[in-house]
Amino acid sequence: MKLSKQRKTEILIFIILIVFGSILYLNFKNLHVKFYNKTGENIDSLVIAGTLIGDLKKEGSTKNIVFKQFVFDGSIPYEIISGKVKNKKIEQLNWSLCGTDIKTQTKRIIYF
Repeated sequence: MKLSKQRKTEILIFIILIVFGSILYLNFKNLHVKFYNKTGENIDSLVIAGTLIGDLKKEGSTKNIVFKQFVFDGSIPYEIISGKVKNKKIEQLNWSLCGTDIKTQTKRIIYF
């Protein structure tokens, strides 16, 4: 059975749409987060939620980082964030008054 040129084109377009749709689905089903360094100091060995980010210059920002999920207490990140500033290790203190507003985000673009 021989396919016409028009039918081959239709099948090719359909396959391209399926591939493009799959890429979009896989890309946007996770959480994309961008971090800004507003500390006034360079941060070395930055680790956020177990993901090594590396060095982040003062007033610099990361590219969008993909997380499957990210925990917040209200609007404040509740994941473990650590790094080094002037060779001194720093860590975020995760403390919550009551913990009733702790939630996990899995889909959304968020900028800090």
